[in-house]
Amino acid sequence: MDNVYGHVMAGPSAAVPSASPGPTGGNGPGPFMSHGAGHSLIRPHEPILVDYTANVEGYIADQSRIYSLGDVDEKLRRAHQVMIEIQRVLVENGKPGASAARLYSLALDISEDAGLSKGFMGSPLSVPFVGHGLGLELDEWPVIGKGSNHVLQDGMVVALEPKVVFPGEGVVGIENTFLITERGMEKLSRFPDDIVVI
Repeated sequence: MDNVYGHVMAGPSAAVPSASPGPTGGNGPGPFMSHGAGHSLIRPHEPILVDYTANVEGYIADQSRIYSLGDVDEKLRRAHQVMIEIQRVLVENGKPGASAARLYSLALDISEDAGLSKGFMGSPLSVPFVGHGLGLELDEWPVIGKGSNHVLQDGMVVALEPKVVFPGEGVVGIENTFLITERGMEKLSRFPDDIVVI
């Protein structure tokens, strides 16, 4: 592995809106960098979002995991499982020829059915995507999002990142990197998707 990039945000600090183009924000170190970790201490029973990339021979992988010091509230645990279910459905439907916009619609439908449409992919405003391509750059085509005209093709690499933000509480969700193959999406990330309780 050549290098690693990412951020760690915990509890309410992770659920603060920012200038980030993604679903999560964070207090950041100050107004000059209003994104990412701030100066708050990590407390027991709050979700800790670890969002990170790895670079191997110039190619990027992107993933997120949730940790906690002691179990999180049942509402957050349930929401995290819904995000894993969204990922599962997108993987099941993400074959060559699949419409990126249709995959995004599936994600929205599942979040709405679970009562999580408010805060899904950001709060107070949601970003209009649930995944993105990556390779030599962190954000590449295709965009798995609203109105996307992209169609999945064999050999594309995408990151799926369904997350839900609970203002004043934190963020839960998952992100993994997948290779699009004729057989479907092949997961390249290796760690378990469930919340890791320490």
